[in-house]
Amino acid sequence: MAAPRAAIGETTTQQTPAAHQAHQAPQTRRMQDLQQEPEKPRVNTFKTAFQFRWGNAAGMRENRPQKYANNIVGEQMQEQEYENRELRYNGYGEETTTRWDKVTSYRPERKHRNLRRVGIGSAIVLLIIAVNAVVLGLYTFSKMPVIEEVKSPPTFIKPYPHPAWGNTVYIFKGHQDTVNAVAWSPDSMHIASASDDQTVQVWDAFTGGNKVVYGGHTVKVTTVAWSPDGTSIASGDLNGTVQIWNPSNGNLYLTYRFQAAATVDSHIGALQTTSGGGDPGVYTVVWSPNGKSIAAAMGSGLVRVFDAKTGRTGLTYALPSGKVNALAWSPDGRYIVVAGSSIPTTVWNAGSGQNVFTYPENDQDAEFSLAWSPDSKNIALGNIDGTVRVWEPSTNKVLAYKGQSMNVYSLAWSPDGTRIASGSIDDTVQIWDASTLTTLFTYRGHTNEIRAVSWSPDSEYVASGSSDQTVQVWQAQKW
Repeated sequence: MAAPRAAIGETTTQQTPAAHQAHQAPQTRRMQDLQQEPEKPRVNTFKTAFQFRWGNAAGMRENRPQKYANNIVGEQMQEQEYENRELRYNGYGEETTTRWDKVTSYRPERKHRNLRRVGIGSAIVLLIIAVNAVVLGLYTFSKMPVIEEVKSPPTFIKPYPHPAWGNTVYIFKGHQDTVNAVAWSPDSMHIASASDDQTVQVWDAFTGGNKVVYGGHTVKVTTVAWSPDGTSIASGDLNGTVQIWNPSNGNLYLTYRFQAAATVDSHIGALQTTSGGGDPGVYTVVWSPNGKSIAAAMGSGLVRVFDAKTGRTGLTYALPSGKVNALAWSPDGRYIVVAGSSIPTTVWNAGSGQNVFTYPENDQDAEFSLAWSPDSKNIALGNIDGTVRVWEPSTNKVLAYKGQSMNVYSLAWSPDGTRIASGSIDDTVQIWDASTLTTLFTYRGHTNEIRAVSWSPDSEYVASGSSDQTVQVWQAQKW
């Protein structure tokens, strides 16, 4: 008798024993076959095993009530396999196991692959770290400060401590004509040189570098002076103009113009006179020690003191005749001295303009250069006959030094007060003792007449300008 059919929408919860056995028979036979059949060598072993596992799992999902029976059958099969496990050999003499052994003992090689991946990844990370360390080290090394040789030293540091007088440190060849004047910067680092080529050039005293060429003049430049604070330069030319400018970039601050044949409107009645005209050139420019004023002398005999910032004229000194060749401000700021051709050498009070001292020798035809001693007590005067006389104005005491054969065109007293440098048109510069008037050294590096000499503020070097178009820096002290 057939079992009653379930109505639509109803589920059957019970099965007959015969139906249950019919359903289980194929699975049981399949598992028995898998247990008894020896594994064929290297033929889809893992695929077959996994098919068995997932097939059994699929059957369990389709027949959830049979899951417990399936679990029991599986456990029995596993126990039986453990009892009958033995090694078998295939036809090639290779050792094999049953398929169940393969399934239960399967350990995938994924672990070894992961280890290799970890090793490769670690090596790559270490390589990246090493490369970054090298790059960082190179970058750090490139940013380290570089210690360079000092070629242009600050004040009182000897960059070239050679044991002999007159060692040439540097020869500047930037000018195209006679060099008329040279001046050191207050820090002993740079030199300003004025030339007939209408330029003033500023350059490193020991290398010639960092050159600034000032071209504001349109005629020969005859004189140059550096301000005490080092921020300005004053230069004069044959047109009667004084220009004040920045030594770092050549920017012009002020232009002061002389009028050679004009009525002098002095603030001091005793000095009111009329300039005699003649040579309009400015031959000497000097700064006051405080840097506030400039004194400039014309070849026609006119001397003016004016404010360095505004150009306002303060004092005017007018000589009745003759030519002013040299002008100097005393280091203590109290006096101004002038010397020239056919005029007496005279010391004036820088504040009042009154004549204080007059050179007693009355040698009016020969003074081409002069220089104050650093203590403002003595004045050195260079003569056309090659003689240098040292005059003490307060006592009128005069000492004569005769060392050069021709006109002494330039003089400079060392800042330490011990030596005097004299440049002559006999192409030499002589260094001599200021107290004993004995010659210490003669420099013969130039090939033409010496037009200018200047001591470095540290008293160790001399810069000399010449008609040979060079400025030479050389050692003026024996260590």
